[in-house]
Amino acid sequence: MDHSLEEPPEGYESVGALLVHRLRRDGFAYLEPRAGWGQVTMRCVRPRDGKITINFCAPFGKVLAQISDPHGRPIPGYGFEDCIPLRGNELAAPLRWKERGDASKLIGKHVRLEFRLFQARLYAVRWEAEPWYGDFPIERI
Repeated sequence: MDHSLEEPPEGYESVGALLVHRLRRDGFAYLEPRAGWGQVTMRCVRPRDGKITINFCAPFGKVLAQISDPHGRPIPGYGFEDCIPLRGNELAAPLRWKERGDASKLIGKHVRLEFRLFQARLYAVRWEAEPWYGDFPIERI
């Protein structure tokens, strides 16, 4: 978070302050593991698009993603080991898998998106998808 404070001109006394804060886009809240690796699993969705982008910060760590079926079994080609790791600090980094590219082959199917974070902050996930509340177990938070 950046902020600035205007100092009064010389000879004038300060009677207050006005601060201006700037947050990164979608940067008000984030998920971050306390130490080592952390894992996040999203609810089941049905994608309308294959493009998934994330807002993350991992200058010294990395972010991996996996797409699983509704029961948590990794879909072949979309496992953590198939994911191209993300490092750095980006507002809209595309998720990619080595052999599959994006998630276009999964449009219309019921899937879950999972993340593994190492020394990383996950701010936002963008994927055009509808939530699915079908016959699968519903998680409680």
